[in-house]
Amino acid sequence: RVAFFYTGIHVAHAHAHVVPMVHQHDVTSVRYLEDGIEAFTLPPSPGEAALLQTAGRMEVRLAQDDQAGDSLRN
Repeated sequence: RVAFFYTGIHVAHAHAHVVPMVHQHDVTSVRYLEDGIEAFTLPPSPGEAALLQTAGRMEVRLAQDDQAGDSLRN
């Protein structure tokens, strides 16, 4: 697992950070820990079929965006 952080405080642009997670509590927030660290659990991971479906939709959308960009450049 990895965590993603997007920051853009006091700047006119944003930075994306990818942070590796070794332990389930490496990156969290107070909201998730309201009932204590012992009650915290990871969200369920989607199954392989759902991941493949999402990847397919992303691939189609990226191809559409790529085609739209090509027509703008011509």
